[in-house]
Amino acid sequence: MTNFRLKRNFIFGSLAIVLLFFSSINGNTQSQQSIRSSHRSKDNFDFNWQFHKGDIAIKKVLKSGGQGGISDINVEVVTKDTVIDYANSSSYMVFYPIDWKEVNLPHDWVVEGTFINDNNLGNQPAANDYLPTGIGFYRKEFEIPETDKGRKISIEFDGIFRNSTVWVNGHYLGNHKSGYTPSNYDLTDVLRYGSEGKNVILVKVDASEFEGWWYEGGGIYRHVWLVKTDRLHIARFGTFVTTPTISDAQATVSITTSLKNEYKTDKNITLISKIVDKKGLVLDTKTTSQSIDSYDETEIAQTGTINKPLLWSPETPYLYKVLTEVLENGNIIDTY
Repeated sequence: MTNFRLKRNFIFGSLAIVLLFFSSINGNTQSQQSIRSSHRSKDNFDFNWQFHKGDIAIKKVLKSGGQGGISDINVEVVTKDTVIDYANSSSYMVFYPIDWKEVNLPHDWVVEGTFINDNNLGNQPAANDYLPTGIGFYRKEFEIPETDKGRKISIEFDGIFRNSTVWVNGHYLGNHKSGYTPSNYDLTDVLRYGSEGKNVILVKVDASEFEGWWYEGGGIYRHVWLVKTDRLHIARFGTFVTTPTISDAQATVSITTSLKNEYKTDKNITLISKIVDKKGLVLDTKTTSQSIDSYDETEIAQTGTINKPLLWSPETPYLYKVLTEVLENGNIIDTY
């Protein structure tokens, strides 16, 4: 589902232009519920994480799995009173519970710290205190049911500050530098399903470098989602909606949808895009049928209309939506 609004601005007193804006669901609402349909699910993944403050030596082994240690389920647990040398390259093979605490996300460990006064930072009042950043780790154990085998499963981080590295079940999945853009990883091929056992995700967060001059914090500071779809599905951020022409009588709505076929065989699909108003009334429906090659991604362009459109303004914030359905042999495969 894509929300959009129509807004009219005036430049130099006479030239009218129309801008398209996208809106998202309120974060507080998202933290309390998951988004589900019978075809696509987006489950909240915020709860029951463990957090470790400080670095742990663990290598980013590329093109290899089975790193083990804290990045997987079969880790040696040490509960006796001992000291782990986290600078030791083999220390990640041991899980020391006393060094980890239970947290729910979003989480920022920097704000929990103590201000440091450094007179070398400047000579203005209140300009030379700061909160130390550093490195932290997040770890979570979870299960995936046997019934999810064959589906595409990915994890979506709305925001991690910053320089995050992710492992699942001992497999290094990747690194994302920015603390202000979301990151996504495909988990399908590294997960354990049903009786195969539990799964472990490990996230290293290095907030020691900054991106702005303001307070930026450190940690997984936005929501996390587990997304499940069919192998034939709408791509991530897969709908793009613009309104190239608008008049009082009619608005033209341009819709571009990216579809992915991750099956071994070609698929014949039907794409249905519905433009709906604020009350959910369908204003226009566009239908396109075509074939998608195996392991291919394609874009489908459609054009719809809205008669007598209500233009968005701060006084009348009217939103329209595009609802997307993907069908195969008359059965709905994915919705967005």
